[in-house]
This record gives sequence, C-alpha cells and structure tokens, in this order.
Amino acid sequence: MPFNCGKTSNKARSILSKCGRCVPGARQTPHPLNVLSWRTTRVLFAILLIVIAFHVFTQHQFEFTDSVTRYWITPFHKHKQCTDVTQQMRHGKWRPRHDLQPEDELHRNEQDIRIRELRGLPIRLHRDDMRCGNMFAMVGPNFDQGIPSLCDAHSSAPCCNHEFARCGSGQENCACERCTDFRNTVTAELNEFVTSSGCEFTNFTSKQACQLLSERVSSVALIGDSLVRHFSNALMILFANNRETGCLVKDIDETHRELCSGDMQFVDAGKATCHGKTAHETSQLPKGKFCQGKHDFEYAFHEFYSMEHAKLALSKAREKLNQTNSVIALGVGLHMNLSANNVFNDYVKPILQLKEQATSQWPLVVWLTTHAHGSLKPIQYLESQGNDKISRYNRDMRWFLEPMGVPVFDTYNLTLGVHSYDGTHYGFGVNMMKAQLFMNFLDETFRQPLNA
Repeated sequence: MPFNCGKTSNKARSILSKCGRCVPGARQTPHPLNVLSWRTTRVLFAILLIVIAFHVFTQHQFEFTDSVTRYWITPFHKHKQCTDVTQQMRHGKWRPRHDLQPEDELHRNEQDIRIRELRGLPIRLHRDDMRCGNMFAMVGPNFDQGIPSLCDAHSSAPCCNHEFARCGSGQENCACERCTDFRNTVTAELNEFVTSSGCEFTNFTSKQACQLLSERVSSVALIGDSLVRHFSNALMILFANNRETGCLVKDIDETHRELCSGDMQFVDAGKATCHGKTAHETSQLPKGKFCQGKHDFEYAFHEFYSMEHAKLALSKAREKLNQTNSVIALGVGLHMNLSANNVFNDYVKPILQLKEQATSQWPLVVWLTTHAHGSLKPIQYLESQGNDKISRYNRDMRWFLEPMGVPVFDTYNLTLGVHSYDGTHYGFGVNMMKAQLFMNFLDETFRQPLNA
C-alpha cells in the first residue's frame, strides 16, 4: 500500500516537490544528476568486481592447474608456442614471478638456511671483516670442503672485488672484470624462465605429462650422475603430482620422510642423506602414486656416472634396441675429468655404434649437458670443475654429437648465475624447470614420426 502523505495544498505541493519530498498526486521526475549518479555507481561497481576477479585469478592461477607446476612457466600463451625447444632454452632469462607475495622471499631464505644446516654448510655465507673470495674460505660443521666467502647481497657492500678480496659497492667493485655482484644471483624458486624470442613453453600438469608419454613414448631411461638424478627426481615429482614427497621411496621411515620432504628431495649427503631415499624406478614409489597408477610407459633412472659404468650403460641401451619410441637421456662428465674425448669415445660412442650396427633408430639417444656451477663451488674443484672447463666440455661434446644427429639438451645457460645450495647442485626450482623443458622437448620430438 502506498504511503499516505495526506492532503496537501498546491503551494505546499510545489515547495515539497522542489525539496525532493514525497508529494501525493505529484508526478515524480528524477533529477538528471541523480540518474547519472546511479548509473555511474553501477558502472564503477561492475568495474570493481572485474578488477577483484582478475586479481584473485592472477594470484592463484597456478592453483587451478596443478600443484607441482607452479612458479616456472606462465600458463597463458600470449605469444606463439616455442618450436625448436633445444635452441630456445639456450637463449632466455629468469624474471621475477608476477605472483610473488612479500612473505615468499622470507620463506625462501628460511628454506635455504634449513638446507645449509642439514647439508652441513655454514649458515652465514659472508664474513664480518668484509673479506671475500677464494682466499678466504669458509668451512661448515659437516662440510669439510672450503667454499669461497660471499658478500651480503642485502648489505651496503653487496659486491666482491676478487682482485682485492673485499666486499664493496659502486662501479669499481660491482662492474669490473673480476667483480661479482651478488644482488644479481637468481633464486629459481622466486623466478620464472622466459625465452629471448618471446615464444612460450607449455606448462605441463601431472595429468598432461603422464598422458603425453603414455600416448607417444614407450620408455624413458635417464642415465648419469647426481645432476641427472636430481633431474629425475623432478620428473618423478611431476608424474606423481606430489611436491612434498613425490620422489621418496615407499619404504622410507617416518624420520627420513619428514627430513627429506620438500626441497630436501634434492639435497645430497649431510645429516639426512636424502639422496639414498629417492626412487630410481616407478616400482619403488607407493602403489598408485606414479601417474595415479595409469600409465603406459616405462620410466627409470640409472646412476652410471663414471667410466667404470660404461658397460652398464651400453647394456641398458642394448635392452632398448629396436624398442619403438624409447628414449635414453645421458648426462655424465664430472666424474670423468670433463674430458670430452674420453667420454665420447669410451662411453657414448659405443651406444651410438650399437644402434648403427642394428640399423635401428631406437632408442632415441639424447645428450644432457653439464649445468653451470654456482658461487659456492668448493675451492678445491674450481679449476677441475669450474665453469670455464664445463663450458669447453659442453662445446666439445656438442661438436661430437650434433653431426651424428644426437639432440643436445643444454641447461648451461639456464643455470648460469642461479643460486646453487652447494655450488654444484640445484634445488626444486631449477630441476622442475628442467623437467618442464624436457617435457616440451619430448612433446615436440614425438609430435611427428621420426625419420627412419
């Protein structure tokens, strides 16, 4: 029932109408400004809802894909899909993740300290006297190999001038030929890798990775050293879709399960000895965890890292001979003095000759380069395993293998300048990036039938 304002004189009716009050019998005409205000409010409210929705989605976009694919490859394909993966991955850079939160860096620092503590490395990596470099070694409680002293990237002296072995700032200490600016060190877990060309890699979820290999590949065997083992651990985590314990063996005790979870799945030796608790074959994982128990391909890692293992590697290749769509990815060198001649002639060449003699294109042999080493590389290995020697070794192996049609999966540039927890090995960020790039490589390689 309408509100009864009672009888009103014409004069009063006119006054009340001007004041915007309810007047019985008077025709209500909305004021133009009121109409504009209401419409503007509705538009602004709609825009606000859109902004909020976009913010929520961009902050949590990876949660809508897969628990282990977060952080490394942006899932939106604003640009063309990358082709020639092995070339594109050699030319790129790391950039900060767009969804970083203020607490992410703090959490990462806490994780790095925990890793150093369990590995036995010094908790603090810089000295109070501002000295730095190889002449001022630091030794940890359970890491007897001396490592170079660094400079605190968050201090007023973030750079090491190696000529004077002192931390400082300014061009003379940060940009000289023998200077290291530790502010430029990349933390892979807080960054994502992008190509220089602007093309984008696919960000595979666990389900997509399992489906791809089940449909196109019969088996994948990784053969190599601890660097390849960590790469394999990341693939296991991806296939199992389990960030915390995805590559841990099924019979692990509760103490080690807690110690070796998360980032510690990539940490060798130290107090936890987690490297002995990671699975090399799918049968070592809890039942039904690998690809949710639904896969039509074989997967295994074989730790054949020295010349003494050359015959074992050859034997594994013989097992895969003529097995259609089988893959063997090899990566060795650190335990063979990074001698390209010896590695090629005595380790890799016999495998390639075996294929040639059998006139078989299977298995597909892929070469995994030795990645770059970091600022914490133990001083005693800087000459024999430094980045200059690694770079030459990778170049020479490429020179041997590319003319023979062997794909080279090169992660040297990917890891150059990235933080390594012990100077040799990398954690979750780098290894999961390797796993994603390898999936892109397999996707491209097996998208079309290989030439016989």
